[in-house]
Amino acid sequence: MRLHDHLARVEIAPDELPRALQPQMAASIADRLKAAGFTYVSLDLEGYRQGSLNETIMRPTAAPQKPPREHNGPLLRS
Repeated sequence: MRLHDHLARVEIAPDELPRALQPQMAASIADRLKAAGFTYVSLDLEGYRQGSLNETIMRPTAAPQKPPREHNGPLLRS
């Protein structure tokens, strides 16, 4: 798990992602982390990978970009 202020970013083994995405398991993960004081809980869809914390450090310096707009609607449509 990575901590980003009030956000807990959960990284798990890629082969465990299907289990973590099951509604009951996802709710359990979110409930426990929110009970621990986090406001937001996210699941890293790339799964755990060693060195992922360094990804932002390794990027070449570029001009600052505007942050993405907040999205309040569904991300996927069936």
